[in-house]
Amino acid sequence: MLTMVLTSKTLPAVMAITAAAQSALADDDLTPARNCALLSVAGEAAPSEATAIMKKLPAWLEETDTPSVSAAYVENNALKWSLVCGEQSDGAPATLDTRYNTASIAKPVVGEIVLRLASEGRVSLDESMTAFWLDPDIADDPRAQQLTPRLALSHQTGFANWRRMTDGALSFRWDPGTQVGYSGEGIRYVARFLEKKLDKPFNDIAGEVLFNPIGMTESSFIFEPEFEGRAAHRWRGEAQGGWGEPYRNTASLSAARLWTTSADYARIMIAVMTNSGTTPALSEARGVINRDDVARMCGPDKRKPAELCPERMGFGVGWYVYEFGDRRFYGHTGANVGERSMAVMEPATGSGLVVFANSENGNAAISKIARMVYGDDNPVLALEGF
Repeated sequence: MLTMVLTSKTLPAVMAITAAAQSALADDDLTPARNCALLSVAGEAAPSEATAIMKKLPAWLEETDTPSVSAAYVENNALKWSLVCGEQSDGAPATLDTRYNTASIAKPVVGEIVLRLASEGRVSLDESMTAFWLDPDIADDPRAQQLTPRLALSHQTGFANWRRMTDGALSFRWDPGTQVGYSGEGIRYVARFLEKKLDKPFNDIAGEVLFNPIGMTESSFIFEPEFEGRAAHRWRGEAQGGWGEPYRNTASLSAARLWTTSADYARIMIAVMTNSGTTPALSEARGVINRDDVARMCGPDKRKPAELCPERMGFGVGWYVYEFGDRRFYGHTGANVGERSMAVMEPATGSGLVVFANSENGNAAISKIARMVYGDDNPVLALEGF
């Protein structure tokens, strides 16, 4: 029998698993030894797709060597359901209150913070960041003057992903704005710029500008003391040493290590799809593709089969953008040692899905959930990482 574990905390406009959902999940043939919990919209029966996923999740977790997943689905710009299943650490059940490290899907959150600040006139997407922040490694390189928030958030700085890839020092591989190259250093650079210009820690900026206004009460760019005992530990597989401790970062790393729940991250997607807190012009910046990546990603011997190839794809400000005719999706994936994440949304329909997994093999479980929600031929499966 599947064990139901309910958190004592609830979100606005949602309630703990309904009696109907409990009944639907009470079949005797469910895989045992996994803990699952579900939130559905208050006053409504648990959605059929959520209960169907819950029934399959215990077996999927076993099959993919994934201790736990947490997922949330948005429909018509509102949270429809969120769920969790499995263990957050050895012997400890994951709950709807478990904090997961989002890995790289923290990066577009930095973009949303900048877009909101730009909408308030406190920063500009196109100002040189040098007046407030100049990394000592590039202090003597005149190209540093060309660095702007827009270039950093659309991965056009010319930096490597991490400076450890360039002998431990930040350096330009090409002139800013001339090529696209995925760079966590670029995201960290813009966060450092914000700290200097606004004279406060980045996590405080995030709370003031984004988290508090949209009701994200479970999120932080640092590992808060109250997260102890409520954080997902990293599973690397038996051959790689098994369980790993969570990253207890006491300073914001911005490009990664946003600690949150799937339901809280869904609030960001709703804000994006409704253009909350951003002007129309700056909202459009999310969808401006700076380089078409179809040729790099798709076709014979490429990472994506032709049937999943969009007509255009590439980075906008913060998000990766996929265009299929008149359909546009925003998305991002994340991967750290023992952690995987995915977020995708379609603003025109107000729908989106976010999934976290505390496993090195988590993409296998995430993909099963995405296929259950969207089907096997939906464009969301073009998202890099699947």
